[in-house]
Amino acid sequence: MTKLDQIQKALKGIDQGKLQKLGDLYFSRKLKNVKKIKSKGSVVGEEKTRKGTPDTLITLNNGKYIFIEYTAQQTGRLRKLSNDLKSCFDEKKTGIPLSKVEKIILACSSDLQDKDKIKLIKKGEAKKCVVDFLELTDFSFELHKEEFRYLAQEYLGVELDTGQILSPIDFITDYQKNKFATPLGNK
Repeated sequence: MTKLDQIQKALKGIDQGKLQKLGDLYFSRKLKNVKKIKSKGSVVGEEKTRKGTPDTLITLNNGKYIFIEYTAQQTGRLRKLSNDLKSCFDEKKTGIPLSKVEKIILACSSDLQDKDKIKLIKKGEAKKCVVDFLELTDFSFELHKEEFRYLAQEYLGVELDTGQILSPIDFITDYQKNKFATPLGNK
């Protein structure tokens, strides 16, 4: 089995809590112009979820926001994502005017049918809001890239290299796991 197949298989079987933690770390590294990430739908220190709309709230340096909703459901995905989207449009639930939302990302551990994506995009267009997706196939390709391999290993247990070459941030994180190590970070 190829490494890409291993990543896809692991993503397909991932639980909701782990998907959110993995996704939040991925987006924290992938997105530029990020000021703050708040995991509203995750329990701190555990791979569990809690109610929160959106699941993740990203504050951008330009004062706008990105909402992320996650689902690991394999059945009833369209209904779940449609309800999540509806909740994101509800300013009473989010506390944020829709005009300040740059986009809503719907992330799932499976692939959606194109017709379902079109339905969700149209719901966003009706509210003048961009709807984007992070699905199984796209996410697996991203996690296979050099810059995200560390996440594939840590969250999915898929080793893509020997771990001898790390990005600076991954090196510092890995090095400081040893409680006797001298801190290398600037904090």
